[in-house]
Amino acid sequence: MCNEDKQSYQEELQNAEKSIKKLAQQVNFSTDLKKFTIGSELDQYTADIKAAEMGKVTKDEIATNESNLHTFTEAVKDGKAEAAKNFADAQALKATLIK
Repeated sequence: MCNEDKQSYQEELQNAEKSIKKLAQQVNFSTDLKKFTIGSELDQYTADIKAAEMGKVTKDEIATNESNLHTFTEAVKDGKAEAAKNFADAQALKATLIK
């Protein structure tokens, strides 16, 4: 994971944490429910992520990741184009067979 990805991931994690904490407020019902623990569980998860050793990313690793991402992106584009063509061909065959 490159440093920019790590920073982006950390920012997204913080945003998700804020959103989840807003949802973690207990609602009063007419019957007793178990206490919500998602807030404390999220705090524990966040602490665990911060304690994890992420390591350093080298320039070679960044270059490899960029190359792999480009290859994957092109493969997905090619796959989408092929799927669209095959769908069009299938529709034409269907029209021919079902008159």
